[in-house]
Amino acid sequence: LEHLDSVTFLDRINYASPFARLSYKLDGNDSVELAYHSGVPPAELFTRASGSHAEMQQDLAAVAYFPRVSLRGGRAQVQRAENFELAYHKVSGPRRYSVGAYRESISNGALMMSAPEEIVGWDLMPDLGSRSSIFNIGGYSSIGYTASVTQAITPHLNARLSYGNGGVLTTDASDMLREGPDDLRAMIRSSRRHWVAARVSGQVPGWNTNFAASYRLTDYRALTPGHLWITQNTYPDIGLNILLRQPIPSFPGVPGKWEATADFRNMIAQGYLPVTTPSGRRLLLIQTPRTFRGGFSFIF
Repeated sequence: LEHLDSVTFLDRINYASPFARLSYKLDGNDSVELAYHSGVPPAELFTRASGSHAEMQQDLAAVAYFPRVSLRGGRAQVQRAENFELAYHKVSGPRRYSVGAYRESISNGALMMSAPEEIVGWDLMPDLGSRSSIFNIGGYSSIGYTASVTQAITPHLNARLSYGNGGVLTTDASDMLREGPDDLRAMIRSSRRHWVAARVSGQVPGWNTNFAASYRLTDYRALTPGHLWITQNTYPDIGLNILLRQPIPSFPGVPGKWEATADFRNMIAQGYLPVTTPSGRRLLLIQTPRTFRGGFSFIF
């Protein structure tokens, strides 16, 4: 399968993103999945999912993982990924075990940048949701793996513990930015880090409030781009995150339903990558900024 996108910003860019996911059940409780996508992440594999993946359907921050469009050399570029994944799942009563591995290559990687006024002429694209900009860091690649166990504690409460190892972006602490954007791209190097994450999700009986809270512990002196799995229930939630969704009673005679959402991301502002400019000031490269999103949805 594939989907087609067209982006108009200075230029018109048309591109295709093929994807596929193959699942094979070994028996009633064990399964193996093989997945591939090229281009932008395949939203279809999330919106058609069930169970824990269904949280992605109404997650207001899901699009924040895809700062896809940036500028380089005065022309618009689209972040593209080539990703291979292999996963094994086992269900044992109220417990689910998963292991998986991936290999990913990124071209025209786009990150948020918070920079001082002296950074001019860098093909920075303004980020409409903040006072920062989007910067094209070029290409990089990574491999990684993860293992997780999810426990259904009650019919309304689930807990998950995950461990993994994956790619990060670093710079030498002694490096100083000397020239322009190409110098910064040359300073950024790929590395690897271990991480551990815990997540609790469920529903408050009687109130029907859906909630999820997670924290990922890793080396926050490096920037973690975050691999968005399409064969796992593990998401690249950096730092401390809380998501609340509250159904609201409908108005009499009005079809559909209302829902209020509050989404707190990276509440401790971890995982920013600082770079010293020639004047001694700092610019920050950011994958997941500290944000709060809230709103009301009408579902019909």
